[in-house]
Amino acid sequence: MSKKIVIISSHYLHTPVKSAFERLKPDCDLIFTTYDSFQNIPSVYDSYAEEADGFLVSGPIAKSAIEVVEHKIHKPVVSFQIDLEGMYKSILDILMEPKNSDMNRIVMDFMVLMDDKNTATDFLKGMTSEQFIPRFSQWTSHLPAEEIACIEDKMVNRLIELYKEGKMDIVICQFTNIIPALIEHNIPYLFPFPSDLTLTSLLHELFAKIEMEKLLANRSTLLSVTPRKLDSISPEMMALLRRKIESFLKENLMECLILDNKEGFHIFTTAQVLDSITNHYRTCSLSSYLNESLPFECSVGYGIGNTLSDALKNSTYAIREARFTGHSFIKNAQGDLIGPLDSEKRMVIENTFNRKCTYIAKKCKLSTITIQKLMTYQKLTGDNKVTTQELSSRFGVTIRNANRILQNLQKGGCASVVYTRTSNSKGRPTKVYELNFQ
Repeated sequence: MSKKIVIISSHYLHTPVKSAFERLKPDCDLIFTTYDSFQNIPSVYDSYAEEADGFLVSGPIAKSAIEVVEHKIHKPVVSFQIDLEGMYKSILDILMEPKNSDMNRIVMDFMVLMDDKNTATDFLKGMTSEQFIPRFSQWTSHLPAEEIACIEDKMVNRLIELYKEGKMDIVICQFTNIIPALIEHNIPYLFPFPSDLTLTSLLHELFAKIEMEKLLANRSTLLSVTPRKLDSISPEMMALLRRKIESFLKENLMECLILDNKEGFHIFTTAQVLDSITNHYRTCSLSSYLNESLPFECSVGYGIGNTLSDALKNSTYAIREARFTGHSFIKNAQGDLIGPLDSEKRMVIENTFNRKCTYIAKKCKLSTITIQKLMTYQKLTGDNKVTTQELSSRFGVTIRNANRILQNLQKGGCASVVYTRTSNSKGRPTKVYELNFQ
């Protein structure tokens, strides 16, 4: 069956994009639509998400505007914009005009909000640096929704300032929605339209993502459900737990296989179902349902694997962490631990089972997962200083356990007390530890 691709572009790009793809005649069904602003594009996506196999959208910010918002249906999204070759050609075309253009007076619109270095000269210098593309990608992917919504207005205002101050002659545009405002203020611009080769390549990239999504959606997934405290559970309570699991599956129209195990139940399903019931790996509706309807607390762990054996192994790992913290966790096929679900403290703890991590864990007499959590925490906060109270709060462990972890790190040479904090209330000063995993 032919794939259905929705192409979302600005109003300015609608006609040239439609003409280009009609000329290319790709082997898929195309739907062309437009968005009014970055604030509006998520709703455009939602209106087509159910029928579409994938989306092509104009520009990385438009893509970020879609991805920063929660959606009921997730489909692959690829952004199209001018490639580097097109950027170089645009600069060269301007320089070859008989106006003796200065590269320091050619402004790149997508650079004006990153920092003050926004000219063609800065762009060409940046391209020689390995940090430029990652820096731009990081900037676009970390923009919050409220900033994305007003980014075009800020960009236009900044360009108008530069033009009125006599600091630029022309702007090379990637953001086509700002072109009407540039025309209104008589600001010269050039929009380099993507080449046929670029558009074809992006379409093939989207096809590959669609196929990969289908494969991933059918990956083996196993849910482990157990009472959190096993020592006081009777056969009658286990029977009640099974009935409640069956009720949850029925209410959510999930046809899954349930098998007993010595501590609880295994539920066999797919990654697609897991994505749905966890709101894209963020919440755990099953855990909430069970804990609200049962007289005892339950733990839920999710395992995804390329094989059923891998899924079982990963769910065992996740349920162990769930029992320890009282929150649900997911361990995916890559070995990353995701959780705690239903928490602002949710992290993706990347699989770092390497010699360094294992060595540190052994040296400090701690588990490898504890070291992984600490490394992830340090990466997320960008800070290598922590107190017992902060560690206890972040990891959901007791003050006593947090204190033991930091003391073990100190004995193993991976942490040291750098100073103490005092408060107005009575009590001992708080020790501030500096982590060092180098």
